[in-house]
Formats: sequence, structure tokens, C-alpha cells
Amino acid sequence: MGRLAQEMRKMSTGHQALFAFVDSLTKTLLTCLPEPSGEAYAQAVVRGKARYERFIKNVGMSMAGDSRAALAELMDRLQ
Repeated sequence: MGRLAQEMRKMSTGHQALFAFVDSLTKTLLTCLPEPSGEAYAQAVVRGKARYERFIKNVGMSMAGDSRAALAELMDRLQ
């Protein structure tokens, strides 16, 4: 049982690391695309944040069980 619990912790840590990687990659893509100049900048920031929020919601909807709870916990930490 101890070995199984240890393997489960490793797997959970791996999932959290994978989520953190994808989250960072998504933030990079959404924030590091060439920025528009002038008045269009503020609109681009708002659209980027909206795309990120949609992305996170889609990730949450595709997850099930304990993974969904872990994602909810991570989102609570971010807010």
C-alpha cells in the first residue's frame, strides 16, 4: 500500500507539473505575440485575457475526478 501511495503522489506531481507547463506555454503565447500599437493595445490585452479564461474553462471541462478538483484548487490560488 505504501508503494502504491508513493506512485500515486508521483503521478499527481507529474500532472501538476504538466498543467503548470501548459499554463506557462499558453500565457507565453497569449502575451508574447506581437503587440499592436496605440489604442489597439488595450483591446488586444482584454482579448488575450478572455482567450486565456476560455482556455482554462475548456481544460476544466475536459478534466474529470480528482484532476478537476486539483484544477479548481489551482484556480482558487490564482484568484
